Amino acid sequence: MKSNDMNRSEKYFSKPKVSAAVVTYNKKESILKLLTFLETQNIPTFITDNGSIDGTREAIQNRFLNISMLESSEYLGRTGGFNCAILAALSTGSDYIILLDDDVMPEFDCIDKLSLFLDTHKDYVFAAPAVFIKPKQNILQETGGCVDFSKRISAEAWNPSQTGPHLPEYTDIDYASACCLMVRADAILKLGVMDWNYITFNDDVDWCFRLRNAFGKGACVTTAKAYHDSQWSKSFNSLRLYCLEQNNLYLKAKFRRGLSDINSLTSILIRLYNIWLYSKVIGDNELSNTFFHVLCDAWHKRYGRWKGSIQFGISRKKLDKTYFIENRINRILIDSSSEEYDPQIFEAITACRKDLTVDILCDADRVENFRKKKLFSNVYGRSDGKIGTLATFFRIKRQRYDLVVTDTSMRERRITCMAGKHSAFFNDKRLYEASNRPFIAILSRGVTPAVSILLAWVTFTKFLNTQTSSIPFPDAKPLLEKIGIYPSGGQPWNRICNVPFAPSPHFSSESSNCSPKIQIKHILGRVKNLFISCFPGPGIEKKTKFEKFYNPPLS
Repeated sequence: MKSNDMNRSEKYFSKPKVSAAVVTYNKKESILKLLTFLETQNIPTFITDNGSIDGTREAIQNRFLNISMLESSEYLGRTGGFNCAILAALSTGSDYIILLDDDVMPEFDCIDKLSLFLDTHKDYVFAAPAVFIKPKQNILQETGGCVDFSKRISAEAWNPSQTGPHLPEYTDIDYASACCLMVRADAILKLGVMDWNYITFNDDVDWCFRLRNAFGKGACVTTAKAYHDSQWSKSFNSLRLYCLEQNNLYLKAKFRRGLSDINSLTSILIRLYNIWLYSKVIGDNELSNTFFHVLCDAWHKRYGRWKGSIQFGISRKKLDKTYFIENRINRILIDSSSEEYDPQIFEAITACRKDLTVDILCDADRVENFRKKKLFSNVYGRSDGKIGTLATFFRIKRQRYDLVVTDTSMRERRITCMAGKHSAFFNDKRLYEASNRPFIAILSRGVTPAVSILLAWVTFTKFLNTQTSSIPFPDAKPLLEKIGIYPSGGQPWNRICNVPFAPSPHFSSESSNCSPKIQIKHILGRVKNLFISCFPGPGIEKKTKFEKFYNPPLS
C-alpha cells in the first residue's frame, strides 16, 4: 500500500464507527459503484485488488479520498484478499469492520442499521442484512443460514429464492455470507481473521462459527438490505470446483464432533469418489481429474492454494460447420442444466448451421415456460429419480437425435446427455465434442456407488484430522509486510513495529514503542496461542481465553 493513501485517510478519520474491507478481481464497473457509495457514506475503505487486468486498479487510483488500496500482483483468492483488507482496516481503531464483495450494493441506510443493531445488542458479535439478488431485486438470495455438521451440506442458507416473505425485524443465525457482513473489531483482534487455508467458499461459515463459539451470537437484520449481483449459474471452472469441494471437506473434518458428523463426512467422501470414478469411466476427464486432486490433496493435508489447474477443452475437438456437414447433423437436442445458458447454446448451434431442428429437454416445471418462448421445435420434461431418468433416456433414444448438447455445469453428466448419435459440451460460447458412452454410463451408475462406499469406509480416517496451521501463502507476503503484519502469522497480533499504519487504539503506547520487555510479552503471547492452536483436540475447536493485553472485552 502507498503511504500517501494512509496519510490521506488519517486526515479525514480519527476513529470511525465502521471501516470497510473489500476485495475485487476484474469487476471494474461494479467496484467503482460500490466505492462511490462508500465515499458518500464517509466510511474509510481498504480494498485488496487481486491482480485485476481489466483496468480496475488504474480506475480506482487517485479517484477516491477515503480509499486505501492494497495492490497484489497475484490472485490471493477471496479469503486472502479479505484477510489483508481486514488487517489493514483494523488500523483505524473503528468499532466494526464490514466485509463487502465487489459485486454487492447495500441500501443507503444498510450499514447504519447494522452498526446500530450491534450498538444496542452487546451479546451479538456479527450482523448481516437480508441479501437480495440484484438483477431480480424482489427475490432473496439469503437471510443468513444455519450450520449442521451432521448433514452432508453443513451450511444451509435461509429463504433462498423467496419472494417477499414475512420476516421478523431480526433473527438469530449461525453464519452469514461475507458478501456483506459486519463484525466487531475487538472480536477480530482476539480471534483473528479468516482461516487462510480457504481460498473461497465456506471461509465465512468457518469464521462465523468460531466467532459465535467464542463471543456470542450472530443476527440477520432483515430491515437492512443489500443486493448481490452474482452469476448464479456457473459453467465448468476447475479452480472454483476444486475450492468448493475441498473446502466443504475441510470444514467438515475441522469441526466434526461425534459419530453423526463422521457419518456425514463419510457421505461426502462417497459422493466425491462416485463422481471421480463415474466421470473417469464416461470420459469426462476435466471433471474426474479435478475431483482426483480434491481427494489427493485432502489425503495429504494440502489445503489452501491449488498448485495445479485444469483448462476445459484443450484436448477436445471444437465443433464447427465442417463437423456438422461431415457427421450429417440435422436434428439436435439441448439437455438443459441451466436456463441461463440455453439461448447461448441455441445461438452457437445456429452459427454452425441454420436449417436445423432444435429441441430441448428440461425439468418438468419449466416445460410451459419454454413452450411460451417458441424457440424450440419440441420441449420435453425429464422425470425424477433413477427409474425416471432411465425412462427419459430411452424415450429420447427412440427419437434418434444426431447430436445432444449440454452445458459444462460443475456436476457429473446425466445419461440423457448421451442419448443421441453424438454428444457435445457447451463452454465459453463454443461447442466441444464429448464422449458418447450411454450404456457404459448406465452400468457405471450401478457399480461406482458400491465401489465408492467401500473406498470411503476404508479411507475415511485419513480425512478426519486436519492438523493444518492457518498460515498465509507466500504470494500474500509482500502485501502483509506493507500492512505491517508478519507474513509467517497473518493475524492481528503479529504486528510489525514502525510501519506506515497508525497503531490501533487497542494497543498501548508502550507496546507501540516496542521496548524489549514488551517485545518479550508479545512473543510469549504468540507462542501460547500457537501452542493452543496446534492441539485443538479431536473434535470441535475449544474456546480460547485470550490475554487482556490485546484489547478490552466485547462488553
